[in-house]
Amino acid sequence: MTDLDLQWLEEPASHFQSRRLFYPCSGLDIFDPLNIFLSHIEEFWFVDIAYHHNCPKLPATEFRRISQSHQEISGHTLKQKTPFTISINTSRYLHLATNKEIVINFCTGRGYDVFRTALRDNKLKLSVFFYRGDSQGASGSGFYWLKQTLLRYVLQEIEPGGLLVSDGSNAIKAFSSQHRNNTIGKNAIAKSKPFTHHGHYLLCIGYLGKKNGPTLAWRVQPANCRP
Repeated sequence: MTDLDLQWLEEPASHFQSRRLFYPCSGLDIFDPLNIFLSHIEEFWFVDIAYHHNCPKLPATEFRRISQSHQEISGHTLKQKTPFTISINTSRYLHLATNKEIVINFCTGRGYDVFRTALRDNKLKLSVFFYRGDSQGASGSGFYWLKQTLLRYVLQEIEPGGLLVSDGSNAIKAFSSQHRNNTIGKNAIAKSKPFTHHGHYLLCIGYLGKKNGPTLAWRVQPANCRP
């Protein structure tokens, strides 16, 4: 991760309640979210079907694992009623430089199965929903997290004032049209346009580097509380 100006993050993060971050289809892209949100998030959820054979490892020079546990959750998909099992490896780490403890969940399975069974069904809200680097093609999930109906479910789980972080992957036009450009930093924020979706008002407030497009942080508020 290149050096980023993260001063904008201090104010919204001061209002985080759950201090929980969820990142579906994360693959090996875990270090930017960790570095960016380490001071503000206490519980990280990284989800990918590939984790059963290629799970990321945290550098021992930066993190010391204090404890770990494992659980499996079984369920059925909503439409086809197809059975599934997700595997959750939970570890508590000490960040050596700051002496802060965090919990990291590495989940093996499909993102929405984890999102629904581990979070929504348990009424666990999110301070940050982080999603980028995905695609429709063979190397991507082909799952449209930020399209119409699914975006509504995502927004419902983000606490008021929480953040949706996206590079425009698999998204509605209101997102994707603002991410498919080469602008960086404050220019990317300045060119963004706030919008309303299913009763939620989204305002771009931060830039977090580049993936498929500029990674932007959108603050999520109930539409009736928009500034």
